[in-house]
Amino acid sequence: MLVNPAFVYSFVWGLALLLYTQYWSNVFLELSNLTIYYILCSMFVTIVSWFFFIVTTKSTRIGFTRISYAFSHHSEKKIKIFFKIWMVGMLVELLYFRDLPILSLVGLSNMSYHDFGLPSLHGFLNAIILSISMYMLYQYTLYNKKIYLFYYFSTLLVPIVQMNRGMLTSLLIESLFVILVFRNIKIKTIVKIIFFILLFIYAFGIFGELRYSGNANDLYAVFQISDYFPEFLPKSIMWVYMYITSSINNIENIISNFSDVNFEPYKAMFGLIPSVIRVYLEMPIQQDLVQEAFNVSSFMPNYLGAFGIYGSILFYFISSLITMAIYYRYTKKFELSFGFTLVILLHSIALSVFSDFFALQVYVFQIIIQFIIFSKIKFNLQNRNTYVQQ
Repeated sequence: MLVNPAFVYSFVWGLALLLYTQYWSNVFLELSNLTIYYILCSMFVTIVSWFFFIVTTKSTRIGFTRISYAFSHHSEKKIKIFFKIWMVGMLVELLYFRDLPILSLVGLSNMSYHDFGLPSLHGFLNAIILSISMYMLYQYTLYNKKIYLFYYFSTLLVPIVQMNRGMLTSLLIESLFVILVFRNIKIKTIVKIIFFILLFIYAFGIFGELRYSGNANDLYAVFQISDYFPEFLPKSIMWVYMYITSSINNIENIISNFSDVNFEPYKAMFGLIPSVIRVYLEMPIQQDLVQEAFNVSSFMPNYLGAFGIYGSILFYFISSLITMAIYYRYTKKFELSFGFTLVILLHSIALSVFSDFFALQVYVFQIIIQFIIFSKIKFNLQNRNTYVQQ
């Protein structure tokens, strides 16, 4: 259930909607019936897509036996080639910029993570390192060898050096789903996951404070904390609360601007245009944020603009069918290409309250990489209790 795309989407958006209705911030607009029904309908069509597969396959796929396969020699060679491509690409970027965003922490640079990286190439390199991070964690769960854990933690240094909080978040969320998709979870493991999630929430709050501390005398004034906020909670929780719920606030602010039905697909695919070209084009969807400090707008505005209110609901249903097809394909045949693609899609669903990760070059590149690396793997399902070298 934890890796069922329909469940993950409904849980994430249901939680965001529930938290929003607590109105802990005076920044929040009162939700209209249109916004409430729109979000609930988007959740409903994902559940319908799941029931479609239940009926057609006669299987609920609530749970499935996790089967872990060793990488084939062919796949390992491809992974090494991609790693060498990443090394060369990073060297090119370092020689070009001769600077790193992390140096700004010690006053040796004014570069931000937005300034670092060659257009499109940088997205491809990030897709490679995100994929390698998944593979190293997978290998560690498979063999329990500390060398793979060392390689995995080494990949964490990349977004840290780049000061790219979004990429670090993606890496950690994908890591969580690698564990959930490929391993049978024990209570002890769940406790550890919860601990690290809480630790990440705390760290997220600290980073948020560091990011905003120079812009206001009262650090928490930006929250406009309401009287509904529970007194027993620390104020730093508001950083996470605001980032999770502000997207709904921004949807409420703009949803009345969209037509019922529209058909301009390029508005949804704008993020896939190479950035060297995109910088010269006008943004098709203007993000009218209620509070600029919380620049999250979810994935919805792009599809509202492209297809309209009712058209976007239909698009969500079709997209959910595709995602559920990948889920059912993996749980039936256990192909690693579909397994890692499922991890990437689950990551994008979990973070859909923050931004549209479905139509970003990095994650499209990352999905393509999975099928390039694992395209020739064949599976022997006769012995499910042992690791099989493919």
